[in-house]
Amino acid sequence: MNPVEIRLLLTCARTELDDRLTTLLASLCTKQVNWEKIVQAAIIHRVMPLLFINFQKAGNRCAPYPVLNKLKTLYYTNLQHSLAISCELRQLSDLFCKRDIEFIPIKGPALAQSVYGDIALRQYADLDILVQKTDITSVYQLLLHEGYRPEIQLNTAQLSAYSKTEYSLCLNNSATRVTVELHWDLTGRYTYYPLDIDSLDGRVDGFEVEGMHFKQLSSEDLLIYLCIHGSKDGWHILDCICCVAELIRSRKDIDWTRVIDRANHMRCRRMVFVGIQLANDMLAAPVEKKVIKIIETDPVAIKLASKINQTALELSTFSKEGLVPPNFSLCHFSIRESVTDKLRYLFYLLLVPTRRDWHIMTLPARFAFLYYLLRPLRLLAETFYLGLSKLKSKWVVPQVKRLI
Repeated sequence: MNPVEIRLLLTCARTELDDRLTTLLASLCTKQVNWEKIVQAAIIHRVMPLLFINFQKAGNRCAPYPVLNKLKTLYYTNLQHSLAISCELRQLSDLFCKRDIEFIPIKGPALAQSVYGDIALRQYADLDILVQKTDITSVYQLLLHEGYRPEIQLNTAQLSAYSKTEYSLCLNNSATRVTVELHWDLTGRYTYYPLDIDSLDGRVDGFEVEGMHFKQLSSEDLLIYLCIHGSKDGWHILDCICCVAELIRSRKDIDWTRVIDRANHMRCRRMVFVGIQLANDMLAAPVEKKVIKIIETDPVAIKLASKINQTALELSTFSKEGLVPPNFSLCHFSIRESVTDKLRYLFYLLLVPTRRDWHIMTLPARFAFLYYLLRPLRLLAETFYLGLSKLKSKWVVPQVKRLI
């Protein structure tokens, strides 16, 4: 994308446009723009609804009619899916409440309604639900009874073993076409301390979706979670930054002292700093000056945010090629502050079994300890295969073509 297209997308990646931004948007649309690339980027970066809504607000001065028509179709298709997920949230809420199961909906329609003000303004594929770890088995069985099928077939003993090293599991309902991602910890291996229901100590807010009331993380905990989630994904999707910016924009009462204290306790301060800095730099989130000054005391966070800012709108996501495991990146490593946390991350990366390990080979619960041996062997084999593939593509194939 060229600078004009990037600026256009960033201008639209927000729920509100003032007169200055509306004028800027109209001006950008008169320049040389690859509209197909703009629409493609908006879909990939999950800000397509915001692009459509802001084009509509700006009126006929913006995109050509065929582009608006295509965005309109995409917008209402997305809305239909969002309504289906909201309906499923209602159904599951009734089931959980009847059984006194405590739960908190995360992201999805919950985030869209409480932060964006409308479930139609975000793209989301599934329904994320946080439950207590002690309720995992009962919730799992309940979802199976309701027609959901897990991505990994687990019995009760296997689920118990799985939950010791993993923190979520996806289940899909083919009838409703809704996927539920069941969480018992929101941060898992990415922070020293968990972010689960027990750690919230009652710090929850309330919100309403389609006439139903739900619990949600407090503004401070939600901000920390969004920054950790964005860091886990390497901030390569604009929606991650947009969520942080919209949260800051919509919640005027954020207790910044509590945010920083909580981030220090969880040992994820740099992750939070990078997220806030990106939201401020890229989407003009109204961050208090005192917070910006605190962030500036961490030059590594500033450097990381600047680097991500320069590459965040590339159409391609992280490459699966290379001589390191696919889920490893320098961002994951450098965004941790202490040597202890860096080493802990490497330990988890190389030795602790993940969802993918269980998916590739589902062992009986009594043999779950073998995953600690199988994981490094699998990573070594995959690294060798990727390295060999890269060597073939760079040397063998050109040599064969030259001979031909």
